[in-house]
Amino acid sequence: METLGPSSILLRRISLTLALLLTVLAISGLALGQNIAGAYHHVRDSDGSHPKKGATITLTFAGGLTGSLKMLAVQPGETEDDTGTYSIQGSRITIHFKEMEWESDRQAFEFDGCTLTLPFKALSGSSGPGTSTWRRQDPSCPEQPGQASVNPSTGKAGTTAPAPASTAGRAVSFSAEEVIGHAQQSRRAKIWVSDLGFRSEGAENGPGSVTILRRDRNLLWAFSPQARTFTETPFDLGSGGASTDSIALEPGCQVAGQETVSGYLCRKEVCRTSVGGQNYSETRWAAQELSWFIIKYTSGTSTMLIENIKLGPQDSRMFEVPAGYAKAAQ
Repeated sequence: METLGPSSILLRRISLTLALLLTVLAISGLALGQNIAGAYHHVRDSDGSHPKKGATITLTFAGGLTGSLKMLAVQPGETEDDTGTYSIQGSRITIHFKEMEWESDRQAFEFDGCTLTLPFKALSGSSGPGTSTWRRQDPSCPEQPGQASVNPSTGKAGTTAPAPASTAGRAVSFSAEEVIGHAQQSRRAKIWVSDLGFRSEGAENGPGSVTILRRDRNLLWAFSPQARTFTETPFDLGSGGASTDSIALEPGCQVAGQETVSGYLCRKEVCRTSVGGQNYSETRWAAQELSWFIIKYTSGTSTMLIENIKLGPQDSRMFEVPAGYAKAAQ
């Protein structure tokens, strides 16, 4: 077997880390550093204020974790618009407009794929601290009962009938095997998924290694069985939690059809990104029945495949620090 050099080892570790992040993304139902690109209309402020009858306020985010903002407010006889910028770091967002007083400086926000809650009130009569709720203008995000719907092309508002019961829910619990490869080498690991988080055994440092992500605590634990120690690293997944019935595509990604992988019908996504002037392409297969968990991933010679999936509740003790382990100094 070929011996891996330093560069290959680095690439291998990057691919392993990326595979973990992709599965974590599917567990949380949110992007790490959530992608909120798209158009949203204002629903209400936290004090109960909402747009007047016949008026609409629309926010459009263009970009990824950083980008530009456009605001359009329309009411009979009056139109107002403004532009600005935004950036996202984990579960916090920074927003600046050129003229409006809507601002956020690394404040917490919430996004579940359809409903966006921003850390400021949108209406001019809403003074003091608070939040505003916005709804994504997307066919996969039906209006909630009694919400005003907005036609993006006309800007006209209407009302909607009660939406059907949502199928969104908690993360699907299961155990499986994960095969991670780079070039002509591969490694097999065991994984467990539940509402508490994600556990992997043997993916990074050999058969005895264990990594646990606690989604409810935003912590990543890496265990060393020989030394009986563990490291603890903050791992912010954002403020969401419930997986959605349909997760919006990220910028640079497009649906390339449907395929069955490991016995599950998947949405195949082809994504192209540019980092440091270099172009990269990756393909993902997300299983709807598993709350859009990514069960296959390829990028160049790096691959990840989830197989032998067994649905069912997982023992909560699998996601705890075992007795007798000490936290390592960092």
